[in-house]
Amino acid sequence: MNIRNANSIVTSQVSNLTNGETYYFVVSAVNTLGNESGYSNEAAKQAADLPMPTLSLMTLNRGESIGAGSVYPITWAATGAVSFKIKYSMDGGLTWKKIDKVGNVATYDWQVPAVRKNKKNCLIKIIGYDAMGKRVVKQQSSAPFTIETIRLTAPNGGESLGTNLPYNISWETRTAVPVSRVKIFLNVDGSGVTWHPIAEVNGNPGSYRWTPDVVKTKNTCLLKIVAYDENGRQVGRDMSDDYFVINRN
Repeated sequence: MNIRNANSIVTSQVSNLTNGETYYFVVSAVNTLGNESGYSNEAAKQAADLPMPTLSLMTLNRGESIGAGSVYPITWAATGAVSFKIKYSMDGGLTWKKIDKVGNVATYDWQVPAVRKNKKNCLIKIIGYDAMGKRVVKQQSSAPFTIETIRLTAPNGGESLGTNLPYNISWETRTAVPVSRVKIFLNVDGSGVTWHPIAEVNGNPGSYRWTPDVVKTKNTCLLKIVAYDENGRQVGRDMSDDYFVINRN
């Protein structure tokens, strides 16, 4: 029970009550000499009349896409909780890692993990606790969000390219880690297993002019891009979301 005196009006907060139960309260006063008064009149209150704690995620709740290694604000709105534990999952909720535990706030600047490939099945979970440290409410993302490193924008599925016709491969960089080199690969059998190198691009220009060349039409092509930092470490990768076609003209 927490008691505070504000403008001679003494208030108290009682935690860990059970809904549906009726509780009875009396108070007494103790002076500076340690003398205690008699009990006050009895007051009764049913816990079911008390508002239930609530918690709503305001960000990372609608399938957002955020950059790897960036700082992203997690925000929420809550009642009935005074501290919060924040967790994240990158496998759809199978496993969780703790981000932090914070006090009575409603936002947290998250240092997003600098993953090395896109993570498309991420979730955030917020757990709220009352003044006694009891868990009273929790909420997690209603839809998975993505932590992106690099995004292949073209060809990304459904395009029809022609042999010996120049085509602009393009991508967007989302990771906060500087990219010094990009490698581009092609798969023509739809397996996503055997990759043929197309180009190695110094820097990170965001596009590459490519001239496809096949001996016969390929209907199940995929493209992959891999980004590296100045030390040659992979900092991101992505591939076509669906097949594209290279026609033999």
